[in-house]
Amino acid sequence: MDGHHGGSGRHTTGGVSLARESSRDVAHHSVLSGIVTTTLFAVGAASVVAMATVATVGLDALRSMVEIHPTPERGRVSGHASERKADGDERWFHLTGRHVSVVRRPGTRLHAVMLDPDMADPPAHRYVICCPDELRTGRQAAATAHRFARMGANVLVPQSRGDGGVQSRYRGMGLRESGDVIAWIAEVLVHDPQAHVVLHGISAGAVTAMMACRQARLLPRGVVSGIIIESGFANAYDHLIFSIRRGRRLPAVPARASACLANALCRRRVGYDLRAVDCLRALRGSRIPTLFITAGRDHVVDPRDADRLFAACTADIKERLFVADAIHGECQEADPRTYWTAVRDFLSRCLW
Repeated sequence: MDGHHGGSGRHTTGGVSLARESSRDVAHHSVLSGIVTTTLFAVGAASVVAMATVATVGLDALRSMVEIHPTPERGRVSGHASERKADGDERWFHLTGRHVSVVRRPGTRLHAVMLDPDMADPPAHRYVICCPDELRTGRQAAATAHRFARMGANVLVPQSRGDGGVQSRYRGMGLRESGDVIAWIAEVLVHDPQAHVVLHGISAGAVTAMMACRQARLLPRGVVSGIIIESGFANAYDHLIFSIRRGRRLPAVPARASACLANALCRRRVGYDLRAVDCLRALRGSRIPTLFITAGRDHVVDPRDADRLFAACTADIKERLFVADAIHGECQEADPRTYWTAVRDFLSRCLW
């Protein structure tokens, strides 16, 4: 009997021990479960924040690229002589320019200013179309137009979309604007079938000029005698990635994710794919003489794009000008003598 009770006591003690171990296991598992849950929640929250950041960055970059905003007039040109010249260019522009328009398609009318040559006995049939860029001020546009007019050209300055011309909230990134340029060339040919046209573009205007290369092949041979481009990018999608990485200092992977989301939004809201704005493709097969102008202190465009664009161009006549001290889109202002000497020499080789 004593042995029986002793055995029963040992059994009871063992049960209590197992119960305590089970209780500790449950507590241990509960702690681990809590840690795992907290970790997963933190990771999930971090992922949500990261995704939101990626989306916000992409949206901000897209807006800066495609939304049209009024251009603030930048500071006056330094130096009294330069100011007087700039005022004279602007005064000439407004006094001599005449408004012209053309219907691109039903319901869409394009507007521009036409300026006659500003020289005695100008050569016939010479035209320059200054492709618009919203970041250029009216004073800068007038100065460029006057330079070409003093070279004996009829100068056409189209109004940009959303700037008194074709009303639009978004830029076409050269896709729509290049079609506008071709429409203007066709209109010039109506009035002067022997016209020889040079396209000049800076920044977004340069992209428009390059994108017009492909459509220019539909025009009579030799009508577009040359293209002068400054500070243009190679591809809009790659430019968006570059802008995100430079502006937000993001690594390559999240920058590409931001660009992908932004491009999806662009397709849905604006109506085109940024990958379609491919200047490299437009220049391949082009026979139009082209002058590429690069600003040495350009931090807006990927510095590798200048080499890529020049290599892609298949024209027999293609030249480069590097203006070391210029910032994005302001090579004329940085070194006007070198700039316009290069332009004159280039045009003379184009038999323009």
